[in-house]
Amino acid sequence: MRKLAFIAAILCCTSSSVQPKQITATCSWGEPLSGRIDPFACYIRILFKYTPNDTLSFNSEIDASEIKEVNFWLPTASRYQWDIAFIPKEIFEKFSQLKSFTLPGRVGTISHDDFAQASNLIRLAFGNQLKVIPGNVFDRLTKLEILDLSWNKITSIHENGFKGLSNLRTLKLNRNQLQRFKLHTFENVPLLEELLLNNNHIETIEDGVLKLPNLKRLDLSHNKLTELSNLMFKDCMQLEYLDLRSNHITSLRRSVYSLGNLQYLNLDNNRIADIYLRALVRLPALEHLSMENNGPSLNDNIFVSESMSGSSKSVIKNLLLSGNDLKNREILVRLWSFGLTQLEKLHLDNNAFEYIDFYPIYAFPKLKEINLGKNYWKCEWLGQTLEKLETDGIKVNLFSSRFPSSTSFKHINFIPCI
Repeated sequence: MRKLAFIAAILCCTSSSVQPKQITATCSWGEPLSGRIDPFACYIRILFKYTPNDTLSFNSEIDASEIKEVNFWLPTASRYQWDIAFIPKEIFEKFSQLKSFTLPGRVGTISHDDFAQASNLIRLAFGNQLKVIPGNVFDRLTKLEILDLSWNKITSIHENGFKGLSNLRTLKLNRNQLQRFKLHTFENVPLLEELLLNNNHIETIEDGVLKLPNLKRLDLSHNKLTELSNLMFKDCMQLEYLDLRSNHITSLRRSVYSLGNLQYLNLDNNRIADIYLRALVRLPALEHLSMENNGPSLNDNIFVSESMSGSSKSVIKNLLLSGNDLKNREILVRLWSFGLTQLEKLHLDNNAFEYIDFYPIYAFPKLKEINLGKNYWKCEWLGQTLEKLETDGIKVNLFSSRFPSSTSFKHINFIPCI
């Protein structure tokens, strides 16, 4: 009995020792490191711990009603976080005209009431320890255009998690722990133009999830996708940038080949074996196509299709095919037959070439950079080919993979060959 009384006394004393604090945060006009000066911004640089019982006030040289931005500042890539586990509601009460709010803290949960007085926000950056996005939590932020929820631990987005965000243009959900999405996850953000979902654990995206008619930029890199459905992008016809690198994708489906506004496509570090290259290079806006490091699965079979007609020219400028199993010496002929005559950059290094027929190189008048290193070149062929090209006035440096005006073929001795 005495032992229990002793423990109770300790708990009582410990509890009573936690007293509410009055914390004063000093606002700085300038953004550290960059030196950018903004008299209407409040950068808070001195770390402090904040609990729900504490009172937070601000020391600012200008009237609080004129402050547009509050940033609990940390250096980029800092390993620290603010020791703040609850959203300081005093901020939205104090700064009634606040447009931008950044808090890299330890907040684990958020509620509808946390943003009750934040209706003027245009940008919200919130890298904390969130695991769940509740329904209706942002429904008062009707002016919000940028929502950055990266660097959290989000595993689930409830129904109506983004309700009210009818003006949202950018949504960052990268570096979380998401695996899948409910069908109507993004239905309340019809104006969304940029969606970052990279560095999650996403295994599949069902048809109809990406019903985003204004989406221009989508990053799904560094996930666990194995396939893309035929209808995955059917409601994203304005898409210009698509990053799918570092997944487990083996084939492209019809939805990719119909993206008429696509300018950039990255398929690096996958397992691509089934791809209709002719359809890809015919996309009218595609300028950058990268399929590097797909390994043995991506080989000369990608060029086995009906040749394009002479009038069907591709607009691709950068074609990156390093780190695969290409070996056909007629690679330049194949590229020419597919209409890829506007190439400026071509990467073919780390493949299995022994020879390449260079005579079609005149069909690529804009080519500025070529990378052919780390293949299995035959030395006799290599010397003869470079000598012929030099005679024809074409300067190629296989070692540096560039065409600088000073290049000469004396670098031949540094090119690995067998």
